Formats: sequence, structure tokens, C-alpha cells
Amino acid sequence: MRIALASISCSIKTGNGTGVPRAILVMRTSNTKIPKADTTASDGSFSYDSLVVGANYSMQADKNTDPFPTNGVTVSDIALIQRHVLASSLLGNAYKVIAADVDNSKSVTVADVAFIRDLILQTRSSFPLGKLWKMVKASQTFANANSPWPLDTAFTYTALPTATPSQNFIGCKLGDVNDSWNSAFGRSAVSSSSSITLSAGNASVTSGQNFTIP
Repeated sequence: MRIALASISCSIKTGNGTGVPRAILVMRTSNTKIPKADTTASDGSFSYDSLVVGANYSMQADKNTDPFPTNGVTVSDIALIQRHVLASSLLGNAYKVIAADVDNSKSVTVADVAFIRDLILQTRSSFPLGKLWKMVKASQTFANANSPWPLDTAFTYTALPTATPSQNFIGCKLGDVNDSWNSAFGRSAVSSSSSITLSAGNASVTSGQNFTIP
């Protein structure tokens, strides 16, 4: 008996359209207890080509293997999140609010600011639950961009058809609310004990005088 095969194509991109490479896609089916895990390509795309037509599946995405956890996470993000917490300037974007909720409390609070600060200072290497990213279905709509919960994080398929395209996720890098994450490289974190060497030409200055380095 020949088994009819089905396919699912998907991609993971950030809120500003940047592909997320090396993200993990987990496919589960009732036919096996062991989920199938695969990783996205450099442009954030992936395709399953050997699924069974008519079977039931679910698919979720994750990414917690950044070589530099602070890629995209800076003090600028802390400033923006603090303004959101104080309601002086709301983030106004569902994906940025999701990224700000680093402790997965379904709210953005001073606790999130503290966790982000610790990540920047390298006193921790990930956020609570070991997370660095949050993936949500790209098809989800938000009635309130400043309160996007609950989140829809999984695709489910009952009696999978032959071909299912555009099953896409939006990847939110936790802590990055100004879209500075760069897929091409990781930025090494700066700790409180790091030193910076500056050099300049000879100059005469007096105590207390401001000196500008070109």
C-alpha cells in the first residue's frame, strides 16, 4: 500500500521581516511519542516534505542557542521598556511588548527590566525558563498591541492535506524592543568589570576640565 505524502512550508522572521536562522521547529504527531525537530535555513525558512496525508500534527518553534545572548539587547531597550512600564511612552507594538515580557508573566514590569539588566551584565545567560526567544504564529491578530496575550504559539493540523504553505511564525528576541538583533553576527556582552582603552593625541588639561576625544 502506497502512503500519500504531504508537505508543510514555513518560515520564521522577526517583526521587521528579518529571517531567523537556526531556529528549531518541532513537529509532533499522535503516531509517534518522539517529536521531530529540525532547524531553519539562513533565511529562516524550512519545509517538511515527508508527512502523511490525513494524519494529525502540531508544530511549534523555538530558539535558545544564540552564541551571544545579548545580540540585540542593550541599555536602549531598558530605557524603552522603563518608559512603557511607567506609561510615559508605550511600546505600541505587540511583538515589542512580547519581547519585553522576558519572564513570561503576560505583563511588562520592573522585574523584566531587572532580568534584562542582568543579561547585559552577564550575571545570567538566559531569561527565566532558559528562554531567549518567543515564537508566535504570524497569522495571530491583536486587539490591543500593548496587551497581546494570550499568544497563539502552535499550528495544529487535523487530517493534513497534501500541501500546506505559508505556516509562518514571528520570532521575538526577548529583551530586544528596538529591533537591533542582527542575524549575521552576535554581539559580545559587556560586563561591569570590562575595561575600555581609549587613545588620543597629546593635550594639556586641568583637573575637572571636560576633554573631548575625537
